[in-house]
Amino acid sequence: MLLPMFSLAQPKLEAQIGGADFAGITINSAYDINLGKSGNHRLIPIFGIGMAWAWWLENMVITHIGLIYQYRQFGIGLESSSFGANPFWGEFYPHSFVDLILYPNINYTIQGKGNWYFAFSAGAYFAYSVETGNSWNGHQGAEFEGDVIPALGFTAGYKFDRLARSSE
Repeated sequence: MLLPMFSLAQPKLEAQIGGADFAGITINSAYDINLGKSGNHRLIPIFGIGMAWAWWLENMVITHIGLIYQYRQFGIGLESSSFGANPFWGEFYPHSFVDLILYPNINYTIQGKGNWYFAFSAGAYFAYSVETGNSWNGHQGAEFEGDVIPALGFTAGYKFDRLARSSE
């Protein structure tokens, strides 16, 4: 049952700005998994990595994951980005920015020319800071930062052909 579903899946590579990435950009791999023979219902897992582009968030790396259910061009999903020190810079500066953003959203995808596509999303930021605990209070875990903020995202991507084309 699972093999036919995955054999018709569509691998994609995309760049996302905004959305769960806030003031950053990520390069993501995504995989359209068809949930039916019609191809109208899809489940799309997303994994990516990127960097903050805003000057006040310099030296930050973003790890992005998400899961979207899509019916035709419309989708609903939950994406998450974690923010941490960039391992490619030798110095780490503690930051006052949040550690994790959850981004529940609705989205719409426009098919461009060829295999290119563009997606727009609207949702809300739920920001969390992670406390690792200390010897005084022993508290550890994620703490909600308070306000829920409306947000927008933009994605541009490329769908790879499902089947390798022969040169014959």
